[in-house]
Amino acid sequence: MQHLNLGGGFAIPDLRGAAHAPQDELFLAEADPDAVAEVVVPAIQAALGQQVELLFEPGRSLVGEAAVLLARVEGAKHRAGRDWLILDAGYNVLIESLANKWYYHAVTANRLDESGQAAFRLVGPLCDSGDAFHDVEGEALLQSLLAAGTALAGQRAVLEKALLRLPPERRLAAGTGVGDLIAFLDVGAYSYDQLTANNGRLRPEVGLLGPDGGYELMRRRDSLPDLLFNELL
Repeated sequence: MQHLNLGGGFAIPDLRGAAHAPQDELFLAEADPDAVAEVVVPAIQAALGQQVELLFEPGRSLVGEAAVLLARVEGAKHRAGRDWLILDAGYNVLIESLANKWYYHAVTANRLDESGQAAFRLVGPLCDSGDAFHDVEGEALLQSLLAAGTALAGQRAVLEKALLRLPPERRLAAGTGVGDLIAFLDVGAYSYDQLTANNGRLRPEVGLLGPDGGYELMRRRDSLPDLLFNELL
């Protein structure tokens, strides 16, 4: 054996502060390649010899922090005791938030200098119950279990930790409202490849920021002809 691929990939520390999600350990990656190598490499070399080349796959850690998604707030409402913000971006641009319940930390990009914060429910524009940046399925299952019998009522905290894979709300600048920009951080891994035109939503523009602050267009925003390009009738 000449090569041994130990795989990966290594995550990034998506959780910016433990209070942002109910499952800290799910999003806060603590094992980096150096930590893994320190434990694994001596054991493998002892078993297979010094001549074997060991390979790691960096995965999300290579490009995860390289991109930010900017979503504009298109609507706001107060419902069921919560403040809701409707964005112009949903799982059509961040499919892993729905499919894998991957957490992307969010901030109000144009209000970063404001100190006051408030809790908001963030949802997308796709007219789909799953188009939300919280765990819709997990929350529904939690409520059904709590309603099933009194024996589980005292175990709510345990059930929340086990079932909810995304925070129910996001802490944003208290004044966030229609027209503001919500920045989802660390979206550099896979999101670009997974853009879709779900429900006729045009795929967004993608640009590159240079070290001097310059902006270069990498992918133009879809137009209506793009949406209809492969339609025959």
